[in-house]
Amino acid sequence: VERMLTKKAQPPVDPVLGLAAQAIETGEYSRARQLLKESMANDMENPETYNLLGISYEKEGNLLKASRFYRVAYYMDQTFQAAADNLERVCQFWRKDSKDIQWGLSIDGR
Repeated sequence: VERMLTKKAQPPVDPVLGLAAQAIETGEYSRARQLLKESMANDMENPETYNLLGISYEKEGNLLKASRFYRVAYYMDQTFQAAADNLERVCQFWRKDSKDIQWGLSIDGR
């Protein structure tokens, strides 16, 4: 029982978000966005969805759209550090490399 109390349960990750993350990693941005729209139909208030949309636009080079989606993700959950870090990175004058992207998912070490 003591062991169970010290271990925090992770909320299940929407499998569609995992598929969208894979699509982003392989450069299939349109496919990722379509998957993320499907995810939004089930839960419009999931900040992970908007963070991934931001990542898709950032990887494509559209920093303005990326920053908008990172802002939405951060607005929805100010404790979501991945969105805060991504927003800070894309809004910096001297931008860090995109390898510093924070996925904010608890799957596959992202």
